[in-house]
Amino acid sequence: MTSPLPWYVAGPLIGLMVPLTLIAVKRPFGLSSNLRHICAACFPSRNVPFLQYDWKAEQWNLAMMAGIMVGAALMVFVGGYPMDTFLPPWAYTPIGAVVAGASGVAIGFGTRYAAGCTSGHAITGMATGQLPSLLATVSFFVGGLISTHTIVPWINGLLGGTQ
Repeated sequence: MTSPLPWYVAGPLIGLMVPLTLIAVKRPFGLSSNLRHICAACFPSRNVPFLQYDWKAEQWNLAMMAGIMVGAALMVFVGGYPMDTFLPPWAYTPIGAVVAGASGVAIGFGTRYAAGCTSGHAITGMATGQLPSLLATVSFFVGGLISTHTIVPWINGLLGGTQ
């Protein structure tokens, strides 16, 4: 496999994950809670109420996240899928690592603040007709458009990139 699946194949496959996850593990599809599970497992604290719960009941979600990461790594390292397909050249520099790290923190904060990530809101929340998920999904798209058409070109200009 040397290119992404077409939208009309990938979309239904992703959409089928919602009912399959609900049927298989009786939980909604989503990955944003995994950071909390990892923190609760690695840093059990009686002083942080947010981390005081049975994280072991959520091991299925950690396994799903690990499977996604292993699948992506297999595509790159075994399947020969070019890793630099979607990233501009500056992303592989030290400043790119800083930008990626800051972006990750911002995404993590936004995910927590919005009570879910794009997959949780756009796929599961929309599929179950939740108004907050509709509002979150519209916000994701607006933020993506603003980033694509203003912020990314500005960063590329600062860093001398062409993409």
